[in-house]
Amino acid sequence: MRGLNEVERRLSVSNTRKGSDLEIHGAADASPTIMSIDYNALALPKGQTRKQAKAKAAREHAKHVKAVRAYVFDRENGICRCCRIRLADSMHEIVPRSLGGEVSRENSVALCGSGTTGCHGRIQSHRIKVHGTNSDYSLVFEATSEASADWMAGR
Repeated sequence: MRGLNEVERRLSVSNTRKGSDLEIHGAADASPTIMSIDYNALALPKGQTRKQAKAKAAREHAKHVKAVRAYVFDRENGICRCCRIRLADSMHEIVPRSLGGEVSRENSVALCGSGTTGCHGRIQSHRIKVHGTNSDYSLVFEATSEASADWMAGR
């Protein structure tokens, strides 16, 4: 049996559903770090399959996105937040989801175009920069080229 002064400890917890392991590693005097979890072995609500649980989570997320979209388009009065000229077609997250952003009222703005056209496309391709992090307050949209400035001015 190892003593409390060991450099590394390992704790293995069995899940009776499929016998998977949860491994926790860390120094004896530090807080442990979770190294791996077998998500397929996690317990599900009684009578629900994994496929049903994923479908339910997808429905709940879609409902959340729909509610945020309705709020954002209402806040912007259906007009593009960037150019303030064209009708808004899409919703854009200021802090991208890939960088830890989420679909929320504070992180989303209504823009014209899609991810490849209009203001939305120009923001995605960094031809228009967004300064600010909270869409409920002031955001500054800065054109990085003359063509983008003309687009924002409606020319």
